[in-house]
Amino acid sequence: MRQDEAENDDTVITGTFSIHSLPVHVLFDSGASHSFISPLFAKNLNLQPSCDFSSLSVALPTGETVRCRVMYRNCPIVLGKVEFLVDLVEFELSEFDVILGMNWLTKYEADINCVKQSVTLKAPDGRRISYQKFVTKPQIQIVYGLRAQKMPEFDCWVPL
Repeated sequence: MRQDEAENDDTVITGTFSIHSLPVHVLFDSGASHSFISPLFAKNLNLQPSCDFSSLSVALPTGETVRCRVMYRNCPIVLGKVEFLVDLVEFELSEFDVILGMNWLTKYEADINCVKQSVTLKAPDGRRISYQKFVTKPQIQIVYGLRAQKMPEFDCWVPL
């Protein structure tokens, strides 16, 4: 899914948060078993790979399987001034920096509300933190076409 498609799709929740004080464009994806990070963004963050991760096979919707060999453990992602740790598997992402999948959503007891475009999480201290996607609906522009007739005695135009 492309970023522009996700932003205009009422069934997808995205947001911009931070990891190590850098803005990160995130897709909340309950269809993904794990959480992922793009190699380029991981390099920009100067993250250190985990030594105790061997590999993970990822099945794509096309039926193709991709082997991922790098994981970054306990990356701090900040949502609503609260830090949540996430293990991120390096995976070639074209449109997002991070995808937060079911392993992370389950860990923080996420409630996803597609109608309200919101995600509510249980913070490490037990508080409930909510994020709601800001949705802008396109404005409808109405153009009126009026016929007018010149009124010589008033030197003006009036609608018919």
